[in-house]
Amino acid sequence: MSLRRFTPSSHGLRRALRSRARFAFSALSLALLTTLLMSSPATAIARGDKSGGGADEGFALFTQEAVARGLTYSIQSVPQSNGLYGFGVACIDLDRDGDDDIVAGGKLNGQVGVFENTGAAQFVNRSASNGILNLTQASAIAATDLDGDGLPELLFTQIGVAHAIYRNLGNFQFALSPLTQFLAPAGAAKAVSLADIDRDGDLDMYVANYRFNTGPLSLVGSQLFRNDGDALLDIAPSMNLNQPARTFLGVFTDVDDDGDPDLAVSNDRGHLPPLYAANQLWRNTGGAFANISAGSGADVACFSMGMACGDFDGSGTMDLLVTNIPSPDAPVFGVNPLMLGNGDGHFVRAEAKWDVQDFNVGWGALFVDLDDDGWLDLYVNHQGAMNSLWHNTGSPPAIEIPLAAGAPGSSGLWSYSTAHADLDRDGDQDLVVSGLGSTLLLYMNHEGDERASVRVRVQGIGLNRDAIGARFEALVQGRTLVREVQCGGVGYLGQNTFELHLGLGNAAEMTSATLRFSDGASRLLSKVGAGAWSVAHPQLLGDGDRNGTIDLVDRTACTACLGIGATAECARFDFNGDWIIDALDLPLFETRLVLRRSDVDGDGHVGASDLTSVLGAWGSTAQSSSDVNLDGIVDATDLTAILAHWD
Repeated sequence: MSLRRFTPSSHGLRRALRSRARFAFSALSLALLTTLLMSSPATAIARGDKSGGGADEGFALFTQEAVARGLTYSIQSVPQSNGLYGFGVACIDLDRDGDDDIVAGGKLNGQVGVFENTGAAQFVNRSASNGILNLTQASAIAATDLDGDGLPELLFTQIGVAHAIYRNLGNFQFALSPLTQFLAPAGAAKAVSLADIDRDGDLDMYVANYRFNTGPLSLVGSQLFRNDGDALLDIAPSMNLNQPARTFLGVFTDVDDDGDPDLAVSNDRGHLPPLYAANQLWRNTGGAFANISAGSGADVACFSMGMACGDFDGSGTMDLLVTNIPSPDAPVFGVNPLMLGNGDGHFVRAEAKWDVQDFNVGWGALFVDLDDDGWLDLYVNHQGAMNSLWHNTGSPPAIEIPLAAGAPGSSGLWSYSTAHADLDRDGDQDLVVSGLGSTLLLYMNHEGDERASVRVRVQGIGLNRDAIGARFEALVQGRTLVREVQCGGVGYLGQNTFELHLGLGNAAEMTSATLRFSDGASRLLSKVGAGAWSVAHPQLLGDGDRNGTIDLVDRTACTACLGIGATAECARFDFNGDWIIDALDLPLFETRLVLRRSDVDGDGHVGASDLTSVLGAWGSTAQSSSDVNLDGIVDATDLTAILAHWD
């Protein structure tokens, strides 16, 4: 099996490459240019040097600082010895200290790169002796807390061999999870994406398989593993989600704004039926999926690879862009299709209107606000050309930035995956880029020195502590900014930060916001200025230590948070959603405390057994669950609470 993306027989590719004048550099010229760019420890990438030079004035400089900041990880060369079409990179807070760490695949010996962010984007290499076995056929990475202990697990797909889920033991130590045994059979797995598709409180996962026409890798289609708690069950066959297709990835996103995650799928070579399938759109109908591709506008047929997902045009609905190759094949003719959603599962093509056609061999793609103006920009990984950045100013066309925001690798030839996060906590999004024949590249964004942003981490409940699937709608200067908490899939083979980023542009604050969780719960939030904040699920309010009860420990913690903003530790006491713990929250805490503690026996109901417990302990000053209001004595106030909440 050839591991090269294209061969001389790859459906007219030679004609395609000859016909596209926008391959701006020859391989040799590009390699020489990139060598020059990479020659200093901290390379400035000219993406709008404000001293002039014709670049866009809206952007500050990126600087490439991987080695200087301790991020040293080498990725195997071209052609790949292991894996298939690149490797993933992820930004995830593995130790829950508030900053994102970095995980990457692609080293020749299969060692996974794990780098601890010790603060301000200074990294310590934690790759050795961490319990993760060498993954020689590594492909994609995703991470989230699957067991509810507060620490995110790591998920790795592989090509033709067993995938792996590693349980996070803390202190950057991992152990193979028993759930790994259910991720079978193994196909040519590419991206893995997670969401609570049936809204039962735990996370299910979609594994995209690049299904070949012959041989062992032709036998396994894409898989949808329903999470049943202690087991994973592939339910894709029951919905025909495993049909023959060369699938690179699937993205869970709510395309029809009905509160549950739908699935957008990127399929390679879809313009060549019947052996290959076009891109697909699957509507969630209550834990099952219906194929609504035909007539949706999302069913583009091309060499579809990576996928960007977000509200690119600011209409309040999710948009999609997929990467392609510069092929003369109908019906797409080599452009990167941009599909603008209208909110009911239908999309309109708009790449020409926004001037983001590209005409390069594209892999990863991200919608990400890189200049803190609130508009999502577009960043694309390229094979055979420098990576590209399009600046979104709020109205078409987008502006392509010359010598876009970073070299694709030391060879300048094979850039695959990019992940974004605010790694140095300065208020803007930094980029980590993975490409063959290169070390990981770390492009530090300095836009935070120019404009401000609001960053929000959402706290979920149960087995969805990262609140995957939550939708955040913020009002900034009369404009609605929409963000979703997504896990895996988006881009290509990797994962972006869970922290939602909302650039303020010239505004001083976010006016208001609505947060909707995947289980249907919601929060209304008032104005807040720039900074990093947290928002808790309504069920968490009052439970400061997240132990399932509200008690004296939580009352003490609530009091300690008085005058403090909605930080990760204090957000669970912000009852009224004004981003600060103050005197207005105290009575709301006491009300929640009494409400929760009225269920004395913890059976989920307030009734006769709770009344019996209070009467049996009447007059007692000993600490007990019968002291509903925690005033030190079981008396009439506790009886009143029981009767007030009787159900």
